[in-house]
Amino acid sequence: MKVNGVREAVVDYDLPLAQDTAGTPLAVLCDPAPGSTFPLGDTTVNCTATDDQGEQGGVSFVVRVLDDVAPPSATDVIIRGDRSSVNVTWLLPTSSDIAGTEIVRFPGAFVVFRGRGTTFTDTDVRAGSTYRYRVASYDWADNHAKAVDVHTTAARTKLVEPQDWAQVTRPPLLAWSRVSGADYYNVQLWAIGGGAPRKVLSTWPTSTRVQLTPKWAFGGKNYGLAPGRYRWYVWPGLGTQKQGRYGKLIGSHIFVVVP
Repeated sequence: MKVNGVREAVVDYDLPLAQDTAGTPLAVLCDPAPGSTFPLGDTTVNCTATDDQGEQGGVSFVVRVLDDVAPPSATDVIIRGDRSSVNVTWLLPTSSDIAGTEIVRFPGAFVVFRGRGTTFTDTDVRAGSTYRYRVASYDWADNHAKAVDVHTTAARTKLVEPQDWAQVTRPPLLAWSRVSGADYYNVQLWAIGGGAPRKVLSTWPTSTRVQLTPKWAFGGKNYGLAPGRYRWYVWPGLGTQKQGRYGKLIGSHIFVVVP
C-alpha cells in the first residue's frame, strides 16, 4: 500500500479462510485486525483459527505501508564561513511528513548532519578551503526532497549573509564584517532582472546588519519584497553622514526571493 505524507495508514484486508477436517468453515482472528492503523514500513499480521476440538492453526503475512513521495524542500538556507567553522541555518516547511534534514558536504560527499533541527556548525574544515553543502529534508520513509546547494570558503568574509545566490522565502538579514574606521554604513538594495536594475532601498545603519522587512518606503515610493532577484551593496561611511564620505565598497551579493 502506498500513501503520501503520513506516518501511518488504516489498512483493510480480507481474512484468510479456514476450515476443519470436515470442511466446516472456522472463524479466523487476526492481529492486527482488518481496519487497524499500521505504521510506515513492514508489520507482521498473525492469524489463527480454532476448531471444536481445540486444535489451532495459524498463518502470518506482512503488510507493507510505503510513502514514496518526497516532502517539501528546506528553504532560506543561509551559510556563514569562518576560518575554523562553517555554520548553516535553514527553515523547514510546516509539514508532519518531515522527519529531519540531511546535509552532505563536498568535496568528499560526507554526510555531516542528519536529524532534527534547523542549524548546524561544521568544525571539521580547513581554513581557506571552499566547500559545498547539499541540504535536503527527508520524510519518515526516508524520501529526500529536492536539495538546496550552498557554497562558502572557510575564511572571514566581508559579506556574512546571505551568501551569493541564496534563495529565501522571507525578508533576509543582511550582515557584514565591521570595517575599521567606519562611523556608519550605506546599504543599497537593487531589484535586478526583468529590465533595468532599480534601486529600491538605501539606508545608513551604524551597526553591521540590516533586517529587511516585507514592505518599506524609499524615495517617496512604497516597495515590497516581491519574488525575484536582488543585489545588495555595502559601503563604509566616514565622518558624519552629512559629509557623504565613503570608503571602498565592502562587497555585493545577489539573493533570490522565491514564492
